[in-house]
Amino acid sequence: MMQIYSKKQSVAYKPPKNIIFFSIFEYQTGIRMLTDEEFLKKLGERINQLRQEQEMSFQDLAHKTGIDKGNLVKLTSTGSNITLTTLLKISRGLNTPISDFFDFEYGLKK
Repeated sequence: MMQIYSKKQSVAYKPPKNIIFFSIFEYQTGIRMLTDEEFLKKLGERINQLRQEQEMSFQDLAHKTGIDKGNLVKLTSTGSNITLTTLLKISRGLNTPISDFFDFEYGLKK
């Protein structure tokens, strides 16, 4: 059994057995944080959205970034892991700050 502490009182809580990962944050807020895979998928979707807003094809972005078109498609559609260097190249190719790539919700309501 795990103890959850607040400034007012201590409350004992035993998480259900079917939950593999359970955090105090999730319990207190009712928000489930994204898994790594979900986060990468949302990041790829956001980059794809920014590309489409500029009416830029994958081929155009590949030309501007020096990244293979197939790799760009994979990064933005499958949630593949992406390096900071690749994010920087895509940011420059889209002429968009990297911070704009992370403009999405990081948690999901339970």
